[in-house]
Amino acid sequence: MIVISQPRYLPALTYLQRLWFADTFVILDNVQRQKRGFENRNRVLVNGNTKWLTIPSKSSSRALIEETAINGNDWIAEHKQKLRQYYSEAPYYNEEYIEAYFGELEKEIENFAFDFTRSLIYLIKCGCSIFDFQPNLVRASELKSSRVEQADGPDKLFEISRAVGTGLYVSGMNGRDYGILDSFKGSDIAVTFHEDQPVPYQQGVESFIPHLAFFDSLFFAGYDFTLNQIKREPELNK
Repeated sequence: MIVISQPRYLPALTYLQRLWFADTFVILDNVQRQKRGFENRNRVLVNGNTKWLTIPSKSSSRALIEETAINGNDWIAEHKQKLRQYYSEAPYYNEEYIEAYFGELEKEIENFAFDFTRSLIYLIKCGCSIFDFQPNLVRASELKSSRVEQADGPDKLFEISRAVGTGLYVSGMNGRDYGILDSFKGSDIAVTFHEDQPVPYQQGVESFIPHLAFFDSLFFAGYDFTLNQIKREPELNK
């Protein structure tokens, strides 16, 4: 079972769930960054409203993810402080989780030459470690496949799946509108869609706001609830 996705900063529970259940999780880094996407930013809850935390980039918005460079490391301490500030009154707040997620990134980011993908993979692994698992990560740019590099759109996802050697590709819900089925039609690789159905929890607001950074669930609903959401059986439909 394979999942293919761009890297995510402060990922939501759905992303962590896919990291958990995928046999192979391919980091899609040989494509352009999505305009106003979630590769380098995500939302947190501040006094009942959502607010973005964004990793600054010094690369063009048209650059490939694998070519993107992060603009310095001052943002790390800033984001850690903001997370402390925003969630310090939440019932399950624990600063140790913030420290665990960022790990030694303030030091390591220079060793990564401020490379965006390497830094995000580091953060993804640190985030998974909080929940006691490590995903099998593969970078699409390192598959050394000319078919992968030459393909575009959903055809690239098919070529990645074929290069990895999987019999099952799991797409997000929007894949049906993206033409995924057409690209895999006639192949020996089956396609299913992960139906994302967030379980509401108490956030201190009138209406539940889904798809926030995983710290929101961790601090408002607790570790056990968050772990159960990550490791619960995914709903996969054809």
